[in-house]
Amino acid sequence: MADMMADMSDSAAAVATLASIPGQLDTLVERGAELTPRTSGGANEDWTPSEILGHLCDSARYWGARMYRVAHEDEPELPFFDENDMVQLAAYRYRPLAPLLRQFHLIAEDNVALLRSLPPEAWDRAGRHATRGRITLREIAAVEADHEQNHVRQLRAALGLSGE
Repeated sequence: MADMMADMSDSAAAVATLASIPGQLDTLVERGAELTPRTSGGANEDWTPSEILGHLCDSARYWGARMYRVAHEDEPELPFFDENDMVQLAAYRYRPLAPLLRQFHLIAEDNVALLRSLPPEAWDRAGRHATRGRITLREIAAVEADHEQNHVRQLRAALGLSGE
């Protein structure tokens, strides 16, 4: 019983993190609107703020699709996607932040609604990721929550808001 409670709190923490990311991005974009954007200077160090936000849209869409598939299918195959190829293909570098932020809100809200609607037993359902192997819905939510938090930090740096 204690393990089940720990699993549910881990799931709740991942959902809470995912639900908080759009507001964090709103704040960063608003605070960084008057600054001269630069590249992020980390992993994917040459990404602009628009590319970071576009990538967040892509990853929320792909990891969200994985969440949906695992929630509704038996052990689905979850293909790999190349984030750098997607960022380049979508030409995010040339797009303004505001429409990307609106897009992220829609995708993130849909993912969070799915996760909040699931019964406890759904969190143990799994799929097979191309590079990670077998991965549960709980792990998928945790991976995406951690991933989004990392890119919030990257966007903060790219907007020149580090240390604030």
